[in-house]
Amino acid sequence: MDTSTTLQGVPGQKQAETALDNLAGQGILGSLCVIMIIALFFAVRAILRAKDDRIGDQRMMIEALQKLNDASRELAIELNKASSNLVVESAKNQDAVKNALTAQDRSLTDLVQTVRELRDEELQLRVAVTDLRHTNGRSAR
Repeated sequence: MDTSTTLQGVPGQKQAETALDNLAGQGILGSLCVIMIIALFFAVRAILRAKDDRIGDQRMMIEALQKLNDASRELAIELNKASSNLVVESAKNQDAVKNALTAQDRSLTDLVQTVRELRDEELQLRVAVTDLRHTNGRSAR
């Protein structure tokens, strides 16, 4: 059995070929050992490929998580900006409402004062009219 085409490019290839040739010379048991060694080689190779694939998948997962982290960070920054702007705008609106209420309170106070003054004038006019009636009633008698 020629094993030189099966194990080309493997470190220690010469020693492995010599060992396989010695085992092949042992008959059926040697042939089974050679087959098992070749099967073991391919199994290890498949395991290493699977490991490489898994590492590649992990790299892609890490890259995706980094992108997600960057997007989350940008979103948090935008959210902070928006909430800061909202607080500033709310404070401005609160000041505007406060000023409007203060102005309305002043207007209401002025209106109450004007109504009191008008009542005082009305009372004075009624007293004056009553005095005139009494004065006219005396002079007519």
